[in-house]
Amino acid sequence: MLILKSNKNNFINMFNQAHKENEPVIFPTDTIYGIGAFFDDEKANNKIFELKNRDFTKPFPILISDFSQLEMLKIPLTNSQKLILEKYWPGRFTFLLNTRLNYSYCVLEAKIAVRMVKDLPVYEMINHFNKPVTATSANLSGQPYNPSIKSIINSFAKKVKYFLTQNDGNDKPSTIIDLTTSPFNIIRNPLNISLDQI
Repeated sequence: MLILKSNKNNFINMFNQAHKENEPVIFPTDTIYGIGAFFDDEKANNKIFELKNRDFTKPFPILISDFSQLEMLKIPLTNSQKLILEKYWPGRFTFLLNTRLNYSYCVLEAKIAVRMVKDLPVYEMINHFNKPVTATSANLSGQPYNPSIKSIINSFAKKVKYFLTQNDGNDKPSTIIDLTTSPFNIIRNPLNISLDQI
């Protein structure tokens, strides 16, 4: 098990090493701690289902650092979707979008959940490799999320090899909005926003 402080260089080096071994990484984001891997690392992402005991019908969200990376995720945007993304990204909003990508661990019924981060070590790492990463919450499925990094390490110490840490994380996840429906649908709403505000 390797535990390093969250900074740009450690993020880059750890994700690089983990990718060589097809292993996931636990890391801080601008919301909660996540566990993930490069979006196209099938072996690492399939391991996450096993170590979290997560249902295979619940795919992982994706983090990006730039709009151009939507092309890697094979996402065709409508004009109205693009305007909304430009308004709320980067930030604490995850949007469900249509995709032609076929990775089952991050796609369900031709939909993918994506969020753009900025000005964080995870952003610097994604930007460095120019490759999106998966990021599902760092807790065992069915268990409440605990923002304490000590608790997270204890829960996954025997399952995960790579940890990036900072202070205890936030306990509020991102807001999730489905932009593939008409009207749009708010799926998770910790900010208590209304559709009229979107």
